[in-house]
Amino acid sequence: MSNLGKEKTKGAKSHLNTDINEDHPALMYKIVSRAIKSEEDAQIAKDTIVNCIKLIGMYFDELALSVGINSSNLER
Repeated sequence: MSNLGKEKTKGAKSHLNTDINEDHPALMYKIVSRAIKSEEDAQIAKDTIVNCIKLIGMYFDELALSVGINSSNLER
């Protein structure tokens, strides 16, 4: 498969190292806290996160189908 293997996943390790070495969670908190100034901003952020979660779910459903797994049969 051309989508798997060391060369295709090396960015994941780099991202994990950023999380560990550069306190990525604190950086993300600072960014979000500066962006959200009102209840309306908070609702927009929540809606965006919900949409992203749905898109991630759709991605994994499609990935499962591409390897012959019907994800609707899996426990959630």
